[in-house]
Amino acid sequence: MGFAGARRRYARRLYGRWTDGGNLRELIVHGKSEASPAAVIEQGTGEAERILIGTLGSIPHVCRRMKVKNPALLIIGEVVRVRKQCSG
Repeated sequence: MGFAGARRRYARRLYGRWTDGGNLRELIVHGKSEASPAAVIEQGTGEAERILIGTLGSIPHVCRRMKVKNPALLIIGEVVRVRKQCSG
């Protein structure tokens, strides 16, 4: 995954091994703010679905504390702030 466009304003989504923070540090190094809104959707659309909210800087800690397991999707960007408005 290329991180050169990290500063762009559109939402970014990541699948895979990001809960350790490695890929997220790359985004920060390439210009994405640690304060960027972030959400993790674990077991999306299933009965065990969980949505965790934080920032790009805090979400790895949130995932470790809450013991997030795959499949999980990470969403980064302003779209996280309007989640409640979109969910009805």
